[in-house]
Amino acid sequence: MKLKTELVEHEKVLTATRMHPKALAGAGLYVLLAIVLASFASTVKPASLVLATVVFIAAAVALYKAAERWVHWLRRQYFLTNYRLILMDAGQMQASLPLDRIRGMNVQMHRLKGAGDIVVDALCTTHRVECVPVPQKFSRLTQSAQQKFLSRA
Repeated sequence: MKLKTELVEHEKVLTATRMHPKALAGAGLYVLLAIVLASFASTVKPASLVLATVVFIAAAVALYKAAERWVHWLRRQYFLTNYRLILMDAGQMQASLPLDRIRGMNVQMHRLKGAGDIVVDALCTTHRVECVPVPQKFSRLTQSAQQKFLSRA
């Protein structure tokens, strides 16, 4: 995973991650639903063309929802540098949080093991880093980088 934005002088990426693969569970369920609906529609097609058409449309909507979730997962990336926390979406920077402005971080674990959200309090704003794999580790790395950054200043 490569950071597609300019770094300031002496800035380097310490770690990079994206949403946990378990975030794709919903997409998998939509694909399964689409398969079941398409199978049902093909079974009822000889008897009722209208019902089969409606069910095929529902299957197409389910596939669209699955693709939408997969693309959302693919586009989200999180980078920690020695100067800031960068939240990217589709290659566009959504937030750049300088380490000296981060006031606190709160890890909220998911029911999915090994995944959670990190709520970052950066002065007057809060940002949610969604579905991070091993969020405690990412939070510790961020706090460590912040301590090193502040000790240099």
